[in-house]
Amino acid sequence: MSDLQEKITDTLDILNKLKQGKHITEDNMNNIPQVSDKEGEFDPDSSPEAWDYFKVFSGAIEKSNLKSNWNGKRLIWERETIDIAGDCSFNFNGTKMESFEEILQKPKLEVCPKLKLKVCQKMHHNLLNFDLMPVTGGMNNLKGNLKYGQENKILVHDLGRKPDNAHDRLDTFVTFIDYSLKKRNELKQNIPCIKEIGEFFSNSIFTTSLKGENFGVLYNFMDNYENVYTYCKEFYNIDSRSFIDRLVESGKKPIEDAESLNDYMDLAIDYWILKGKTFLKNLVKQLVDDLKGVFTSAGLGGEAGEYKLLTQSFLYKFINDKFLYEAKEFDPNNSYENIMKMSGDDYEFLQMDLRNKSAKIKREDLIESLFNQQNEDGFSEIFDATLNDIAVDNNDIYSVETAGNTEVRLFDSNLLRDNILDGSQRDVVARAIINKLSETKFDEHIFSAGFDFFSTIFEYMIKDYNKDGGGKYAEYYTPHAVAKIIAQILVGNDQP
Repeated sequence: MSDLQEKITDTLDILNKLKQGKHITEDNMNNIPQVSDKEGEFDPDSSPEAWDYFKVFSGAIEKSNLKSNWNGKRLIWERETIDIAGDCSFNFNGTKMESFEEILQKPKLEVCPKLKLKVCQKMHHNLLNFDLMPVTGGMNNLKGNLKYGQENKILVHDLGRKPDNAHDRLDTFVTFIDYSLKKRNELKQNIPCIKEIGEFFSNSIFTTSLKGENFGVLYNFMDNYENVYTYCKEFYNIDSRSFIDRLVESGKKPIEDAESLNDYMDLAIDYWILKGKTFLKNLVKQLVDDLKGVFTSAGLGGEAGEYKLLTQSFLYKFINDKFLYEAKEFDPNNSYENIMKMSGDDYEFLQMDLRNKSAKIKREDLIESLFNQQNEDGFSEIFDATLNDIAVDNNDIYSVETAGNTEVRLFDSNLLRDNILDGSQRDVVARAIINKLSETKFDEHIFSAGFDFFSTIFEYMIKDYNKDGGGKYAEYYTPHAVAKIIAQILVGNDQP
């Protein structure tokens, strides 16, 4: 598991405990991973670590050069005509915390536990609280300057001391984007008077940009977004319209008492959990893209052999990690290291205990075991033999059908030998596969998401091969067939 994935899953463990009402200790809170904010280093939300996190959500960043800002503390993505940096979405730091703590002194303290606020404060510089923000035109400054006026109208604060209700909130900002884009679209459809145009631009997402030279740049950039949904999909990686609607509704109300603060914290926690799940899904998609890159480098781009290598490598990863997951569910002490120390009888008993929750797999066939053998000569033969072992051991339990309803094995007996024609490249490809499979871990956060998670991943995986009814790939695994195998392993199989 990568360091980045471990930090996300550790955070999700604590947030899920909090959401489920389980006891959270001081040690739990202190274990919430935070990006360093030491003096002289990068600002946490625009640091190299933050950008490694952002890259999981946007492949376009990988191909771009990041530059430092004027004081060298923030990394900026120069994207065509506009610059983009990181931002703390929910602000639970500094004067905002002072305001929230003051609210807790009011009546109804039991509605809003201090513990939850402490967790939110610890989350301020956590990766899940970081999102991308356009900085050209001052959008980042605008978010922190939004306040509530009469009848809770959202206003852009200009001069003087900020009011107590300017909390630099993500939901307020999203609500303001929703209003601004709707009003912009309305004005485009009609012929407004100059006064109406002036009133709009004096209090909209474009207000700050009017004070500088970048109004036109920001306006043209925002023309790429028809509504708040398209904006949130790109900058916050939220596909759920219902959650965006929840952000918009929440942002219409100031935080004035313990109850509204509690609702705001619940929103933040749900947001971080949603972002964590999205991160894991994108991480698995990144694994798919990395495997495709391996096969393309081997000269198989777009070939049927690439399709077979990709689907079977992914299925191997799934089977391996599902077994290790179920082994730890059965006994938390069943780490890979302890499994390798088991006697042969104990290991056989473990597989019997797991029954239909996992495919059968020998210890020497686990990915980590192969990873440790990758420097041996003829490693591609070891890789092929491993998949062949798993196919034979599970032949009576799990089967795959081609489009012609012909049963085939889980894995080809000589997957690499038959599809990598250049013998000098087989070991290279085998090592690249096993290294990519070792970088990401399918853990309880992924398996608990169920079949819907993997069906989305599989559709992503085969999208380039599933055109025109399958074409030359139809004779191999169909989407339905591999999905069926994954479903059988996820939900169990009645066969012994």
